[in-house]
Amino acid sequence: MKKSTARVKISSGAFGYCNGLTSVSIGTGITSIEEIAFISTGLTSVTIPNSVEALNYSVFQNCSDLEIAVIGSAIISVGNSVFFRL
Repeated sequence: MKKSTARVKISSGAFGYCNGLTSVSIGTGITSIEEIAFISTGLTSVTIPNSVEALNYSVFQNCSDLEIAVIGSAIISVGNSVFFRL
Protein backbone atom coordinates (compact mmCIF):
# COMPACT_ATOMS: atom_id res chain seq x y z
CA MET A 1 0.00 0.00 0.00
CA LYS A 2 1.33 3.44 -0.92
CA LYS A 3 1.07 6.21 1.64
CA SER A 4 -0.73 9.31 0.37
CA THR A 5 1.34 12.47 0.11
CA ALA A 6 -1.68 14.65 -0.59
CA ARG A 7 -1.64 18.00 1.16
CA VAL A 8 -5.05 19.17 2.33
CA LYS A 9 -5.66 22.81 3.08
CA ILE A 10 -8.34 25.20 4.22
CA SER A 11 -8.65 27.55 1.25
CA SER A 12 -8.10 31.28 1.20
CA GLY A 13 -11.10 33.13 2.65
CA ALA A 14 -13.01 29.86 3.20
CA PHE A 15 -14.80 31.04 6.35
CA GLY A 16 -14.11 34.77 6.14
CA TYR A 17 -16.77 37.08 7.56
CA CYS A 18 -18.83 34.22 9.08
CA ASN A 19 -19.82 36.12 12.23
CA GLY A 20 -21.75 33.13 13.59
CA LEU A 21 -18.65 30.93 13.57
CA THR A 22 -17.47 30.93 17.19
CA SER A 23 -15.41 27.75 17.65
CA VAL A 24 -13.31 25.60 15.32
CA SER A 25 -11.47 22.34 15.85
CA ILE A 26 -9.54 21.63 12.67
CA GLY A 27 -9.33 18.03 11.49
CA THR A 28 -6.06 16.09 11.57
CA GLY A 29 -5.92 15.73 7.79
CA ILE A 30 -5.37 19.46 7.27
CA THR A 31 -1.75 20.50 6.62
CA SER A 32 -2.14 24.18 5.71
CA ILE A 33 -4.47 27.06 6.49
CA GLU A 34 -4.40 29.58 3.66
CA GLU A 35 -4.47 33.36 3.87
CA ILE A 36 -7.50 35.11 5.39
CA ALA A 37 -9.23 31.74 5.90
CA PHE A 38 -10.97 32.94 9.08
CA ILE A 39 -10.76 36.74 8.66
CA SER A 40 -13.35 38.73 10.61
CA THR A 41 -15.20 35.75 12.07
CA GLY A 42 -16.80 35.49 15.52
CA LEU A 43 -14.26 32.91 16.68
CA THR A 44 -13.67 32.73 20.41
CA SER A 45 -11.55 29.56 20.29
CA VAL A 46 -9.63 27.51 17.75
CA THR A 47 -7.73 24.22 17.96
CA ILE A 48 -5.07 23.55 15.34
CA PRO A 49 -3.77 19.94 15.28
CA ASN A 50 -0.19 18.72 14.90
CA SER A 51 -0.81 17.95 11.22
CA VAL A 52 -0.92 21.67 10.33
CA GLU A 53 2.49 22.90 9.17
CA ALA A 54 1.60 26.33 7.76
CA LEU A 55 -0.48 29.28 8.90
CA ASN A 56 -0.51 31.76 6.04
CA TYR A 57 -1.02 35.53 5.90
CA SER A 58 -3.75 37.04 8.11
CA VAL A 59 -5.48 33.73 8.88
CA PHE A 60 -7.21 35.14 11.99
CA GLN A 61 -7.10 38.86 11.19
CA ASN A 62 -9.85 40.93 12.82
CA CYS A 63 -11.05 38.04 15.02
CA SER A 64 -11.46 40.38 17.97
CA ASP A 65 -13.34 37.81 20.10
CA LEU A 66 -10.60 35.15 19.82
CA GLU A 67 -9.47 34.28 23.35
CA ILE A 68 -8.10 30.73 23.06
CA ALA A 69 -5.83 29.38 20.31
CA VAL A 70 -4.39 25.90 20.82
CA ILE A 71 -1.70 25.39 18.18
CA GLY A 72 -0.04 22.06 17.40
CA SER A 73 3.71 21.54 17.43
CA ALA A 74 4.23 20.90 13.69
CA ILE A 75 4.06 24.55 12.56
CA ILE A 76 7.07 25.34 10.36
CA SER A 77 5.74 28.36 8.46
CA VAL A 78 3.85 31.38 9.81
CA GLY A 79 2.80 34.21 7.52
CA ASN A 80 2.64 37.88 8.41
CA SER A 81 -0.21 39.24 10.52
CA VAL A 82 -1.69 35.83 11.43
CA PHE A 83 -3.32 37.32 14.54
CA PHE A 84 -3.49 40.95 13.34
CA ARG A 85 -6.06 43.19 15.05
CA LEU A 86 -7.34 40.80 17.67
